[in-house]
Amino acid sequence: MNSGPSQRPRHGLPPEAALERWSDPARYADMDQFSDAWMSVSTAAGHPPSEKELRHRAYVERREPLEKAFLQKLKEGVILASGIPKGGLAREAIHSSLWDVLEIDFGFETIFGGGRVFEAPEFFEPSAVPTNTAYIPAWMEESPQPTTDAFTHDPTYEHVSYRGREFRFGPIQSKVIRLLHEAARNGTPWVKGKWLLGEAGSQQTKIHDLFKSQPDWTALVESDRKGSYRLRL
Repeated sequence: MNSGPSQRPRHGLPPEAALERWSDPARYADMDQFSDAWMSVSTAAGHPPSEKELRHRAYVERREPLEKAFLQKLKEGVILASGIPKGGLAREAIHSSLWDVLEIDFGFETIFGGGRVFEAPEFFEPSAVPTNTAYIPAWMEESPQPTTDAFTHDPTYEHVSYRGREFRFGPIQSKVIRLLHEAARNGTPWVKGKWLLGEAGSQQTKIHDLFKSQPDWTALVESDRKGSYRLRL
């Protein structure tokens, strides 16, 4: 936790600024080029989709994985949030476990779900709790604080973050990463490469060939040089 109030920022980031801050810059920029078409539109039946509708579809297709990855960081405590409960008088920190039922409305800047509504939400790292969150609950003081070494992923493992690096994997690559993560959690991290390729449905014969489109993949996956691989967790 912070050593003193003078080292703490006054405010956290609002929802959209936080999404940009904790998303892969290239992926956020790719989404942002379609931001003029954020509003849903529809084309009359029997007519091809308009350019505006196609741009909206492209925007949603790019935004959804960013929001999912952001929510995963909140669930794992890599990012924390605060908000003013509806009808409340002061800003409160939101426990990470509540993100199993909470959602973020980025447009109206609210957090809601499970019968709760938090207005004026802000987001911040555990090491930089803003001073406008005056009361720091015991769970924030006692819980081990996540570091930049945290391994995070979206539900499909197509978007992974580890040690400050953002990875974007294809469908088969992401299956291999998921299998390696499951092995790590089961206490048997080393897995034969040929088995991984078969389970993932790859036509490649070597893990290296499967990941050759990912120049930084060895920062996440380690080889024992005997045909087995594990995540560097």
